Amino acid sequence: GKRALGNQAYGFDIGSNSIVVPDAYRALNDPRVPWRDANRRAQDSQLEYFQQLKYVGYSTPVRIASGLEASYIAAEAKLQTGDQSAALALIAARRAANGRPAFTGTTPAAILAELMDQRAREFWLEAKHIGDLARNPTATPYVPPAGTAFYKPAQGSFGSVTCFPVPFAEVIANPNFSKP
Repeated sequence: GKRALGNQAYGFDIGSNSIVVPDAYRALNDPRVPWRDANRRAQDSQLEYFQQLKYVGYSTPVRIASGLEASYIAAEAKLQTGDQSAALALIAARRAANGRPAFTGTTPAAILAELMDQRAREFWLEAKHIGDLARNPTATPYVPPAGTAFYKPAQGSFGSVTCFPVPFAEVIANPNFSKP
């Protein structure tokens, strides 16, 4: 059968008011994280609907891979070997391109944290953040620590799970699968 091609981030957002830009991203005042207050409630009738403006239509392109992402990957890999030059150059370039002041950190931990911060802004809504968290759990920004109150208090607190559960269909289809 035919498959419709279109930007589903836009579809989920406009179709259901379900992508609410979190406080941490709204506070950035960064052109890579565009949003607006839609002046209405989100699909849950509780949260204010702060609408993402990165994807403004079904035909808005969705970046799958890019030279920019390759630059971040290479800079992170070099940083892990002790070579800070690529990370510092990329941080400086991306901050300047987006109207941010110069970065002044000098320690490996500060440079990694800033690289992950710039990457989070750059690839916001592109499904790369959970991989960043898996590789760099202490340097990945905008992820509340386990135990932090959820933004909807009735839902409890953020937990410590950092991966998706294996789908049931996959579990029953694989006789060699065993839960850890």
